[in-house]
Amino acid sequence: MEFAITIEYGWELFLLQNRTCALSGEILSFARSMKKPYSLKQTASLDRIDSNLGYIHGNVQWVHKELNVMKMDASQEDFIEWCRKIAHYQSALNQIC
Repeated sequence: MEFAITIEYGWELFLLQNRTCALSGEILSFARSMKKPYSLKQTASLDRIDSNLGYIHGNVQWVHKELNVMKMDASQEDFIEWCRKIAHYQSALNQIC
C-alpha cells in the first residue's frame, strides 16, 4: 500500500479541518504522551477516503477513530448511505413508540 504523505501534510490537513472529524464534525484529540496514553484520550484517526488507494495526497482525512473502525473498507459514499438508513430507521421507530 502506497504511503506518500508526510507528518507535515497530515498536520496541515488536521488544521484545515479545524481539528474536527471530516464526517461528524466532532472535535478530535491526540494522546499527549505515548508513555501515558490515558492522559488524554486519542480520538483522531487518519482515514483513507477511497480504501482501494493508499495514504496519498487528496485521499486522506481525519476522522474520529470510532467512525474509522466502523467505515473499515467501505467507500465513503456507502458508509454515509448506511448511516442515513440507520438514522431514518431509528427515527421511524421512535415515532411509533
